Amino acid sequence: MSPSDQQALISSTHPVAFKTLPADPRRPQKTAPTVTLAAGPGLTCGRRYAIYPPVVESFAILGYLSDVNERGYSRDVGRSSIVNGQAYYQFGDTFCKDGNGNFVGVTSHTAAGVCQQAQPTLSEYRSIQPNGMVDSFIPLTASEQQFEADPANDGARITLWSFGGIAEDAPGAGRGWCWFERGEAYKNGVLTPRGTGIARVFVGDDTQAIYAHRPTDTLLFGVDEPRWGTFSTLVEDGWVYLWGHHNNKVMLARVRCISALNTSTYEFWDGTEYQSDPACAFPVFVNTQQGAVIPTTMFGPENQINYLFVGVSSAGDSKIMMGVSASLEGPFDVHDVASATGLTQGGYMYCIYPHPWAFREEDGELLVSWSEHWPGGVVAAKLKFKQDALANKLGKSLECASLAIETGTSITAQGRFIARGMGSGSGSGSGSGSGSGSGSGSAGAEQLHLRITGDSVSRVERAEQLVKRLVERLVRERQEAVDEGRRLAALEAAEAAAAAAATRATSRRRRISSVLERLFSRRPSELREAEKRR
Repeated sequence: MSPSDQQALISSTHPVAFKTLPADPRRPQKTAPTVTLAAGPGLTCGRRYAIYPPVVESFAILGYLSDVNERGYSRDVGRSSIVNGQAYYQFGDTFCKDGNGNFVGVTSHTAAGVCQQAQPTLSEYRSIQPNGMVDSFIPLTASEQQFEADPANDGARITLWSFGGIAEDAPGAGRGWCWFERGEAYKNGVLTPRGTGIARVFVGDDTQAIYAHRPTDTLLFGVDEPRWGTFSTLVEDGWVYLWGHHNNKVMLARVRCISALNTSTYEFWDGTEYQSDPACAFPVFVNTQQGAVIPTTMFGPENQINYLFVGVSSAGDSKIMMGVSASLEGPFDVHDVASATGLTQGGYMYCIYPHPWAFREEDGELLVSWSEHWPGGVVAAKLKFKQDALANKLGKSLECASLAIETGTSITAQGRFIARGMGSGSGSGSGSGSGSGSGSGSAGAEQLHLRITGDSVSRVERAEQLVKRLVERLVRERQEAVDEGRRLAALEAAEAAAAAAATRATSRRRRISSVLERLFSRRPSELREAEKRR
C-alpha cells in the first residue's frame, strides 16, 4: 500500500478546540481575600482518592456480560474500548446460537456495543446472520475464506483474536486501530499461530455501529516476533503505545497513529528510551497472561500514580493483579487484590480486564471482568476500593458548611491542596470585615485556598482557627488509618508465613511417618540383620 493510500485510509483527525469565556465587562470583578492552609497527603476539597497499596473494600459479582437478544452466548475475552464516546466489548471465540438456542457455529472475534453506561454488562451485537451466526468483527480475507472452504483442511478455521483493545486515534475521532493474532485452529485441538495483523476500525456517526477493515492481507509481524498491540494499547499525544507478548515477557513499542501500517517507523522501549531496533526491546511485565494498562487518577497525585495495570498472571491462579506506575513504561508495582471465581464453571479464570468507563473513579469503583472456560462466559464484578476517609470527611465538612454556620461566615473552596504534612499554618486573618488574610503553607506543597468572608474580622479569624483545627484532626485520623492499614498488611504477611511454615511442618511429619512405617513393616529377620550391621 502506497503512502498516499495509507493517508486516504487513515483520514485526518480534526482537533477539538476549547474556548475560555471572557469575563463579563458589565459585572465588576472582585478579588477575594483568602486563607491558605496546608494539610496532609491526599486531602482535597470534595475529591476522594483510593488508598495505596489498594485495599478492596467490597467485591460484588454482577453476572455475565450478556446480549439484549438473551441467547446466552458462551464466549471469552471481553476486552472493552471507547470509540467515538461509545463503549464496545470485543470477544474471542463466540459460540453462536439461533433464536431457538441451537448451536450454529463459532466466530473467533466478535464486537458488541454497550447499550447504556447504567447497565455496563448489557451489550448488543449489531450484525447477526439470519441463521444466528454473529459476524466476525475483523473480516476474513479472500484467501482466509478459501482456506476454511478447502476440504483438505478438514474444517480448520482461521482465528483472529484481539486482546489489546481498540486504539482510537484521538478521543471522539471515531477511527482507530486494532492489532490481532492470526492463527489456524484444527479439529484435533492444534492451534498454529501465524503472526500479528492490523485492522482499521470505524464507528458510524449516526448508528454507532462499529466495523473493521483489513487494509492489507499481509501480516505486520511474523510468528517469531513479539505480538505488538495484542496485549494492550494506549494512545497519548498522537502515539499508540503497544504492549505485546514475546514468550513469557511483555514488551513495549510505540508508533505514530498515522504510521501504524509502516513497521519501519515503530520504536521499541529498551528500558531507558525508545529506539528503532526491536532486538533491544525490554520486558515491562513477565509471567503475565492478559491485562490492560490504563491512565488513572484513582490513587491521588501525591502518590505519583498515573497509570494502572489490571490483569492476571500466567500461573493460572485466578488472582486479580493491580500494578501502578508514574509512567506507562513502568516499572509497575504489582499486587494481588482479589480472586476471580466462576459463576458456573470451575478451573482458573483468565482474560482479566478493567473497564474504567463503567463507574466513577471518584467513588473508588472499578468494573473488572474475567473469562470462564467453555461453556462459560465473561463474568463482571464491581470492585470498591477503600478510600481516604480523611478527604471524604473534609470535603463533606466544607460542603455542608457547618463551620460557616457556627461562626456566621461564608466558607467556599477555591482550588485544592495536596501536601505531605501540616505546614507552619497560614497567616492570621486580617483586613476589613469583608474577608480574611492569606499565608503560606508547607514549602513545596500545593495549597488549598479557602475564601472566608464575614461581617467582622473576629468572625473570619474564628472560622480560620476552626478550619485549621479540623484539618489537623483529619490529618491525624488519616495517619492512624494508614498505620492501621500497614498493621493489617503486616498481619496478613505473618499469617501467610505461618501457613507456609505449617505446610512445611506437615510435609516433614509425613516424611517421618513414611520412614517409620517402612521401618516397622520389616520382618523380624530383616530387623536382626539391620541390628547386626549397626
